[in-house]
Amino acid sequence: MRSSIRPEARFVIQKFPEMEKKIGLLFDLNDEFRAVCVEYLRCNNAIDQLQASHKIPAETIEEYKVLKLSLESELIHFISND
Repeated sequence: MRSSIRPEARFVIQKFPEMEKKIGLLFDLNDEFRAVCVEYLRCNNAIDQLQASHKIPAETIEEYKVLKLSLESELIHFISND
């Protein structure tokens, strides 16, 4: 993995390691893909923080998990079709 890669791309590469080169290329060249990567990492971080707080309703956490799956589907679409 490239050492200069941004955390958002690195997080997506961890999810899809077999697509590292394509993810790096898409991240560098496609603004929309890059935005989805940013949101995917932010959503994951939010889930981690919400779960750690133990004061957030489970429904809220589930909404974030649904959002994360939706963002993951968008990432798969980009990776598969570009």
